[in-house]
Order: sequence, then structure tokens, then C-alpha cells
Amino acid sequence: MIDFPNEGIKESEIGTVVYPYDNPHEAYEVEFVNSDGTTKAMFAILPEHIDKDGIVLTCEESNKRIVYNRFTFREIIKGIIMKYADKSANEADSIITKHSDFLKIETFEESLTVTHEIEYHWAMLWACGEGYWRTGYSYPPPNGYDKWELEYRESQKLAKKSFEFFD
Repeated sequence: MIDFPNEGIKESEIGTVVYPYDNPHEAYEVEFVNSDGTTKAMFAILPEHIDKDGIVLTCEESNKRIVYNRFTFREIIKGIIMKYADKSANEADSIITKHSDFLKIETFEESLTVTHEIEYHWAMLWACGEGYWRTGYSYPPPNGYDKWELEYRESQKLAKKSFEFFD
């Protein structure tokens, strides 16, 4: 997502789609709420401004496909940063915002650049810097990571994988 300063919404905030539009073009009515549950803002957003799951990327040469679950990728990165880099939710959002261009994968080939490493690596690289494994952080992921990731995905209602490959 992008910032919507006129509505008081920052890129890292999460909204709920309350109504999809398809006429005159695709868009989504999205509601953002305050911590007390009251509506902060509600307005229409174009699809390219939303982190969503289910983005299909196709290789033109081989016709192979990858489903990019962008929202899941962003949220699992955030969870890893909070859990394993010991950052707050606000700090994690700030770190992700600095790397938001990285999340804007638009082609099959771009997805291959990202999927050669696991989410844990990208999260720790962004949060702790190049060579994070030399500064006391684990690589590969520490014991118990796989169990934590599975439970986190389930508790946050995220897709099982950030990238799904199809022939």
C-alpha cells in the first residue's frame, strides 16, 4: 500500500476491504479503524495500491506460474522482525516501509530474485543489516523457527506460503 496523507493513512496501516468495485474499473472500498474500533477513514483504493495475496506471475517463455502472496510475505517478514530481531510492531513497520519497493514484485523473473532466500533471511537482513549472522543473530533460522512460523501464519490467517510455484 502507499501513504494516503489526505486521509491520514500511512503505508504500514492495515485496512479491511468492505466492498469491491468493478465498474467503471476495479477498486476496493477500504475501512481503517482506530485502536478503539471506531472508523478512522474509509475510501476507495485501486488494486495496485493494496498489499494482497494471490498475485499470479507468469513466465512468458515457459508458461510456469508463481502465485505471490504479497500481504502474507509482508506480514511474515514483520512477524520475524518482531520475534527474532526483537523489534516492536512500529519498528518493524518502519523497517518494512524502508524496503517497500522490494515487495513490489511484478514479474516472474523478479520473484525468482526474492525466492532464492527464505523470509527469515530478508527480515533479518532488513532489521539487522548485512552480515547479521556475525553479530549474534542466527543463520540458518534458530531451532523452533519452523514451528513458530507455522503457528504465526495460522494465528494471523496468512497463506501457507508467500510464493507458490506451478508448472
